[in-house]
Order: sequence, then C-alpha cells, then structure tokens
Amino acid sequence: IFKNISEIYNCNINIRYYTCRSLKNSKLLENEIEYWKEKFGDRCTVQVGAPDIIDMISKNVNKSTALKKILQYYDISPSECVSFGDGDNDREILSYVGHGVAMENAHVSVKQAAKYTTDSVKKTLQ
Repeated sequence: IFKNISEIYNCNINIRYYTCRSLKNSKLLENEIEYWKEKFGDRCTVQVGAPDIIDMISKNVNKSTALKKILQYYDISPSECVSFGDGDNDREILSYVGHGVAMENAHVSVKQAAKYTTDSVKKTLQ
C-alpha cells in the first residue's frame, strides 16, 4: 500500500510491537503467556499471534490501530476492506473491517470477531 518508506513516516504511525517465538508445546505456551502477562500485563497486551508466537503490544495499540491510520491517510472506509486472520492478535482488525474473514483453524473467539470463515491455508494449498 506504501510506495516508499517516507510514506509510512508521513502516516504518523507510532506503534510498538514485540514478538517472541515460543515453545510449540501448548501447555508450556500457556505458562509463558501467563508469565509475560504477570511481568508486563500492566503495560501491554500479551496474546498468541500464531501457534508458537507470543505478541506483546502496547495497551492502546492493535492491528486495527495501524489500519485506521492507513485508511485515514488514503481516505478509505473500513467497510471497503477485507482482513484475514487466525490468531488472537487478529480479533480487533477482523471486527473493524467491513469483511473480516477468520481462517478455519482459528480459535472460536477469532471466528466470532469475523463476519466470515474460510478454509485453512494448509487445506487450500493441498
């Protein structure tokens, strides 16, 4: 959507977004999430970004925050947009756009945030 890096700076997007790779064992992942929530939960949202990724994001920021800035910059309505997602970090953007699509493998809460559900990427590629 941006032609060069200077356009990103002109959007005035000031977002801090940290991601760390975690263990693939889901029980250990839950323990790690709880650990990071206890450590940083007062300053950021801690959530699963993918099966082995934990996202730590400033409390007042999520994917839809960034998209709002971009849409304002280009004078585009959220109702004209489509977004796809499968992780906890996609809930806000799926409910923000006019056509939120959750992947088949998404958690129930992600599917509830979306208007539509589609096949998983793995299934589509087979």
